[in-house]
Amino acid sequence: MDLLFGKLALLDYEGTELSHRHPAADTFALLAGELAGVDSVVRIEVPGRPGGYLFEVGRRGRDQLLVVWEQRDSFSGEDDPPVPFDWPWPATRATAVDALGQPQPAEVVDGRVRLQVSDTPLLVTTG
Repeated sequence: MDLLFGKLALLDYEGTELSHRHPAADTFALLAGELAGVDSVVRIEVPGRPGGYLFEVGRRGRDQLLVVWEQRDSFSGEDDPPVPFDWPWPATRATAVDALGQPQPAEVVDGRVRLQVSDTPLLVTTG
């Protein structure tokens, strides 16, 4: 069963304690926190970007969340550099973090958020 499920482990034992966190555990925790209170998810088609994925996430009592990434080749896509992306933005600030928990640059200019997008999803909030 390890071949089927071993790569999906979030935690592991250190001796008798279930305390070793695999990197996927941090990603899972980040996404679970950002998606708490979700009441709607809408995929938005991005003109001129057929491989682009953009989702607007409505969360009860929380600011807007955008999730954006670009579909790339499964084997070499990680090697491709990020590409510029901008989208209408309702606030004067934006904060972006990738699905691995790394902060990413996000700039708001003239009502649009500007990002660098790759195959790793970005979570963008009003910060």
